[in-house]
Amino acid sequence: MIDPLTLKTFYAASIMIPVLTGSILVDSNPKLSRALRITGYAAAPVIFTFSGLLKLLDYQLALTLIASVTAIGISLHSEGYYKVIYGLARYFQIVVDTVLTSLILLFSSTFLVELIVYWFFLDIVVAFIAITMEHGAENLPVASTYIAMCIAPSDIALLTMWAILAIKYGVFNSLFLPLNTVLSEKISLDFTTSLIMLFGFAVKLGQFPLHSWLPIVHGKAPSHISAALSGLIIKMGAYAFLLASQLFTFNPLVFYILLVQGLISTIYGSFGAILQTNIKWILAYSSVGYGGVITALYASSMILGDQALNAIIIAVIVFHALTKALAFINTGLVYQIANTYDVYKLGYLYYVSREGALSAYMALLNLTGIPPSTGFIVKVLLIATSILLAMENPLGLALTMAIVLSAIFSIAYSAKFIGAYVSTLPRISPRAIPVPGVELKSELYMGLISMLTPAILLTYIPGSYAYGETITAVTLPIYIVSLVASIIIFTRILREPRIPEDIKYWLSGVEA
Repeated sequence: MIDPLTLKTFYAASIMIPVLTGSILVDSNPKLSRALRITGYAAAPVIFTFSGLLKLLDYQLALTLIASVTAIGISLHSEGYYKVIYGLARYFQIVVDTVLTSLILLFSSTFLVELIVYWFFLDIVVAFIAITMEHGAENLPVASTYIAMCIAPSDIALLTMWAILAIKYGVFNSLFLPLNTVLSEKISLDFTTSLIMLFGFAVKLGQFPLHSWLPIVHGKAPSHISAALSGLIIKMGAYAFLLASQLFTFNPLVFYILLVQGLISTIYGSFGAILQTNIKWILAYSSVGYGGVITALYASSMILGDQALNAIIIAVIVFHALTKALAFINTGLVYQIANTYDVYKLGYLYYVSREGALSAYMALLNLTGIPPSTGFIVKVLLIATSILLAMENPLGLALTMAIVLSAIFSIAYSAKFIGAYVSTLPRISPRAIPVPGVELKSELYMGLISMLTPAILLTYIPGSYAYGETITAVTLPIYIVSLVASIIIFTRILREPRIPEDIKYWLSGVEA
């Protein structure tokens, strides 16, 4: 029997050593660098979890695996992007990969000390290095916003958690408290302590009223850091919600406050996304909305005592991680091609990068919930779940209204997102922009994963959700047919011969 601490040390080393070695070699030996990074991100989490060496609860396993899958796409994309923009990628690559590896290790923490160390380490790296690595001192106000409005409340919540556990178990024993087992006796908390802890974790999810850090930081941070922030880092709040509920018994009134907070964030974030003109702000406000969905579902599960809702929370986390990681790395490609994020200065990018447009279209399918995307399955689950809750409890009606409004608003802001590629014809012949193949392939990889993930969700949901079998029976045929149709259409688009733009269009942008 391997000692748990030795096992976790070997596990951490098997991820960090190959990934960070690959980061250092990214300029001198790109092929070896990619092989090392992919191996580090994929091999250790898969081998350790599926062999049983690393035992994780459902939500820990889901977050660990989705972080591994997403990290590969973000890491490979950043390599090509920084080589084009700056000529060298090593410094930026080390920062990006340090953030991504730390996230994987955080989500797979089995002792409290691991969670605390990785949590604080991530806060320091993101605030003081990652946010400022492109624009330097210019982004210090952004880093300050992140520290004051995100790090401070969430770290206070984490330290409060540790303090309470230390009082119960002692300082040393609390640090090595196993997080991958459900305790037989939970610690009861009063209203104030419950509010401090859960509000702090909600802030990490970008929830109202301290939500504004999210669009500010996402809008100004490098695109690949924004991808990690929106896709994975804000999920630390959801992770903390689920972890806290297995350790503590909270004052019931706090969950009603949390529910209201989630409902407001869902509607406000989704509507706010419609009003934005910057692509990154559109995606950031959308993240506020989906964070609200997660918060409202968590609060509902605790109020109603329905732990089956945790399966829906996990599905939303997986969907949002994939979608926002893909969408934000695609905005990096937009900036690389057009040097702007303003949707009203774009609209012609399909004629510059057909592959980039395809990636954006796959993100669009997810954001709007069109099959065969993961967004389709998740939105069906959300609407069905909220309606079932409304039939049992008036709280479900408010959740239904918020989710339906969010789905409607998503169509409008998604149209702005895809509009960067297809809203207008080019006024002059578009300039051919060289885009490294590793960027395009990493976006295609992320898009394909988001199209194939529903097959996993449709297998997982029936065993963990009351009406899962019915939903699977209805959605599976739609998913299969739409997946086949999408593959045929996407393949034809990519294989379609390119027509020189100076032949196809006059200078006015009118088709010849």
